[in-house]
Amino acid sequence: MCFNFQILEAEVPFETSVVIEGRRIIDIQFFIDQIKTLNNHNTATGCTFDNLNIIKERKDSLKSSFTFLCNMCNMQFQLFSTQSSAAKMDVNQGAVTGALMIGSGKSNLNELLASIDLLTITQFTYEKCHDEIATWWQLAAENSMQAAAQEETSKAISCGDVKDGIPVLTVIADCCWSERSYQTNYSAASGVADIIGYRTGKVLYIGVKNKYCVVCARAAVKSVLPASHKCFKNHTGSSTSMEQSVIVEGFKTSLARQNVIYGTLIADGDASTYKKIFESRPYPNYQVQKIECSNHLLRNYSGKIINLCKDTSIPLQERRFLTADRQKRLRTCWHGWHADAWPSNMLFVFEGHKI
Repeated sequence: MCFNFQILEAEVPFETSVVIEGRRIIDIQFFIDQIKTLNNHNTATGCTFDNLNIIKERKDSLKSSFTFLCNMCNMQFQLFSTQSSAAKMDVNQGAVTGALMIGSGKSNLNELLASIDLLTITQFTYEKCHDEIATWWQLAAENSMQAAAQEETSKAISCGDVKDGIPVLTVIADCCWSERSYQTNYSAASGVADIIGYRTGKVLYIGVKNKYCVVCARAAVKSVLPASHKCFKNHTGSSTSMEQSVIVEGFKTSLARQNVIYGTLIADGDASTYKKIFESRPYPNYQVQKIECSNHLLRNYSGKIINLCKDTSIPLQERRFLTADRQKRLRTCWHGWHADAWPSNMLFVFEGHKI
């Protein structure tokens, strides 16, 4: 086995040992193996690990390298806290990944590390790891969507959903924003929409829209040109139009990206998105169909019932008939209805299941 420790130099003046304070994250087996190898580093003088003193520590955020000096042969060695490998993330990248996964940032991560007396991550290291991780995630997402498209294609072909040799898929699309609107305030600065295969429930396309960039905004306030930066602002319309923009992009690029046609769209009752798809004509010889999602339909239905309970123009005595139990029964009574009772173009989807 080959280790990363290094013999730095020989015949150097004696240096005083330093005291290492705090805690460190180490790759335990890798570190022990390094120590074993150094235990008999000079058989001629009988030097062991007991003769080694730590004279320096080089810190790279959560990674450390320790310089040891032998008080017998006067040779220096360098040991590493963790092993670097191109096949897996190092400890800094892992820490930043964990912070991103739980929705925190550098400040929250460093507060946690400081609380358990570990080294903290510098701004430079955090940004470097953040950019590397974003690139990996993007590549992994693209590979995952391609694999999902192939799986969805196989199911469509087996069902005979093909147009001129191209598989025709049924997809579900929706959008979410960086802040809740509560049906009154549609001013979110960011939004993300995705297109999901109906048969597999896997993501086929995802897009993010931002209408704010802090660097550009600060430069505009100062009436100066923004500094060179990676600008994420890619939307200039309203927040509600982010959904239309992303979904239309997904439909228009499906042939080039995955060689499939998104033939049927299952979405909420918002007609503007389907109108934009219809106007963009993503497929020359195929017209996209729209099916309203029952989840959104029933949610809106429940919302109307709740509004009736709050409508003071209706006599209180009548509103009292809409008790919580009756509202629940109205919401769930459709379970007993047969699908044939609904129009042929109405498809109900409840928790991923067709009924």
